[in-house]
Amino acid sequence: MSSIFLTQTEAYRSWQAAKARCRRRADYLARGVRMCRRWEESSQAFFEDMGERPAGLTLDRKNNDGHYSCGKCDECVANGWPANCRWATPSEQQRNRDAARTLTYNGETLNYADWSTRLGISSSTITRRVKMGWSIEEILSPADEGRIRKPAPPAAFGFIDMSGWEQGGWRVLERVKVASRATHYRAIHRCGGVEVKQGSQLRAKPPKWCHKCRPRRHRCDSEQELRGESAVSWRPARPIGALPEAKEKA
Repeated sequence: MSSIFLTQTEAYRSWQAAKARCRRRADYLARGVRMCRRWEESSQAFFEDMGERPAGLTLDRKNNDGHYSCGKCDECVANGWPANCRWATPSEQQRNRDAARTLTYNGETLNYADWSTRLGISSSTITRRVKMGWSIEEILSPADEGRIRKPAPPAAFGFIDMSGWEQGGWRVLERVKVASRATHYRAIHRCGGVEVKQGSQLRAKPPKWCHKCRPRRHRCDSEQELRGESAVSWRPARPIGALPEAKEKA
């Protein structure tokens, strides 16, 4: 095949992408993954061994820790590298990637892809549940239950239970929910207003107003009593466009 025609094939694009990964990706460089000299120097040799890329498939290494090797050049023979490449479907690539990640349940150890096939749960769902600190029973629960995120214990994310905590005129009543990155609490303001606030907001800089006293733009009576001032009625809002009376000049 002429070199001009070869550069227009999907196999040539896969060959270029594989070379770029070996030269630039940090994880490839750290593990020493590289392309054998015969393929690296000649896209024609790569095309002769692998052929044109079928539709819907991509280049995959059979051994995820091995090299992009042809298995028959002098370098491969000297180092004992087998033919390690194939055209694979996305599911086959995912299964190959998940081979090193396993879960053990009831004395049976399988990788994420095998558990996904058996239980009908996607590998991404299993990965997310593991990162959230779920128990093994919850990780392998049916997919319908996975749509409802169960709150993990606060210790799993380093959260501190702020129940009964007081600062800036707010007192925390109870924790209401735990998200993946934040904890929310039901807190009461000194004027009596109750709101749900994020824990980090209450710890860093509690808001001065709540929904009850914010529209009036005035300190609430309880704050004035704490400061030793006499309680006054709320001042009515000035109509839009109204201006204060001008003072007469002496």
